[in-house]
This record gives sequence, structure tokens and C-alpha cells, in this order.
Amino acid sequence: MPDNTKRGLRAAIEERFYPEIIKDYYNIYPRDRSYPWSTKVTGDNWNVTLNASVIMSAVAMFDEGDEFDGFAQLINEAMYSAEAAFNQLAPDGAWFEGTGYWTTTAEVMVWLVETLNKAAGTDYGLFNVPGMRFAGYYLYEISGANSVFNFNFANERSYTMPILIYFGERLNDSLLKRLCIDRYNKHKNDPYVYMTGD
Repeated sequence: MPDNTKRGLRAAIEERFYPEIIKDYYNIYPRDRSYPWSTKVTGDNWNVTLNASVIMSAVAMFDEGDEFDGFAQLINEAMYSAEAAFNQLAPDGAWFEGTGYWTTTAEVMVWLVETLNKAAGTDYGLFNVPGMRFAGYYLYEISGANSVFNFNFANERSYTMPILIYFGERLNDSLLKRLCIDRYNKHKNDPYVYMTGD
């Protein structure tokens, strides 16, 4: 990335992103967002998506040798806030918003866990939060012979996610990998089915 692009991104994060996100973390008014995604006791897909974005942005800037003190504060606040969403997976990896939202949430949770693993050499225990290790099995348990139990935007396409391959590899369980591949083969001609990262 060209140096002028890096400088522009750093300035945008420091001057625009950082002050606004801190308002959300500390519930400071006035702020532009009315939804309290960062302060809700029960986390949801918004919580994990925004917190993961905060952490990945801060880690990217740290990786460039940036020493803005706010980045460490952002990571700290995001880790604390994200606990609410990760705790929703307890005890068995199920997600209260159905498989459609599980799909989005689990994928972003894995991005967050792997960002921390690659940047810091640890995920600070996030993969071992009660329920996270079992999240991949949620799709298996909620499925029948032909489809998934349909509630709150559930759909068969959730099975095509390579995130199941990640869980299978992380847990050394071929069932999850096979489930992803089998469902993908079953639905590969469906124009709405995609494999993220293809």
C-alpha cells in the first residue's frame, strides 16, 4: 500500500473513527448511532461485527508500526464489549438469531479469533469461551434430512460456509468439513449459494 494511502487511513482512523467509536464504547452523547451495540448486556451480530472491525483496524495500524495510543484503548474496549456476543454461544454453540445470523456472526468471530492469533500469537481464550468451540455443530444439530429448522432467517445455504471447514480443522473433526462440502455440492447450482473466499 502506498505511504500516502497509509497516512490517509491513519488520519481517518484517528480523527473520525476513533472519537466516534469511543462515544459508543462509553455511551457518550451526542452520538450519531442510536443503537447501543457496544453497551448491551446481551451481545448480537452487530456487536461482534463492529468489535471485530475495530480490532482488525487497530491491529492493521499496529502492524504498520503506528504508535497512536488510541489503538490499544480500542482493542481493549472491543475485547471487553465482544464478550457479550461470544457469551451468547454458551453452552452449546447455538445462536439465538437463527442460522442466517449464525452464519454472519460465526464467520466474523473466526476472523476476530484468527486476527488475534496471527497478530499476538493468542486469541486470549476467545475460542474457548463456553459454546464457541461447539458453534460449528449448531448447524449439524439444527438440521433435518432435507433442510434446517427454519426460524429467524434460517436457510439451507448456511451450510455452504467454509467456516465449517475452519471449525473442523481447529477441532480435528472431519464431520464438520464433510458437512460443508456435502451441502455445497448439493446446492452449488443455486445462484444464491457461494463459498466465501472462492
